Amino acid sequence: KIRNKKSINKNNVIIAITLVNHIDKLSIINLLEKLVGFLITNSKLNVILRPHPRDRNNKVILRLKKKYIRNQRFIYDDSDDYYEIYSNTKFLITDYSGTAYTYAFFTERPVIFFMQNQKIIKYNKFSRLHYFRDRNKIGIVINSFKKLKYVISNIDKMSVAIKKKNKKFQKKMIFLN
Repeated sequence: KIRNKKSINKNNVIIAITLVNHIDKLSIINLLEKLVGFLITNSKLNVILRPHPRDRNNKVILRLKKKYIRNQRFIYDDSDDYYEIYSNTKFLITDYSGTAYTYAFFTERPVIFFMQNQKIIKYNKFSRLHYFRDRNKIGIVINSFKKLKYVISNIDKMSVAIKKKNKKFQKKMIFLN
């Protein structure tokens, strides 16, 4: 685990989305450009885009990289090791990527799940899966840019409560062998 240390850049947020074509209607790939632009325009955060390794050559990802690469507040990360990048972020934004739990347990920092299609989750009965049921134990589920703006402006206050829920959740987890 990463312990809260003074060297953390409190101004970094990482966007890590799941494999683009896994469940199309849950992916935020079509909102990615708007999301990066929103964060750069409406916050003082440095935005780190970390695509799924198999999506490094996706046309949307490459277009975003090209568009923002000269912006000093945009970082494109395609490194194989996420230790350094995760350890220097304030929170993570994702759709339904499994890296959400890796990030939350590793850093004990919040995850923002940007999910515009909650109906798809209910319709396909994904809400029965622990992944979806446990999201609120490591972060916050939102469905709009208005809510995102509110959460970002209050993330420091929310982080304390989320960290407590995260630790409690980890203690309840049982591993075999």
